[in-house]
Amino acid sequence: MPLLAEATQQNPQQPLDYDQAVLELKAAADADTDIAQSVQEVEAAVNADPEVAPKVQA
Repeated sequence: MPLLAEATQQNPQQPLDYDQAVLELKAAADADTDIAQSVQEVEAAVNADPEVAPKVQA
């Protein structure tokens, strides 16, 4: 995600479109098993953190 952070810092006036990002990530995961595995690992890590999980699920 370093590229996302860098792009966000370079263009703070353009809000992130999270719905579009989710759609693109899902399409990438559907097309590439390595991406799908990485997404599953991130999801498991988030769900395992009691401070983060409620914020993401909200």
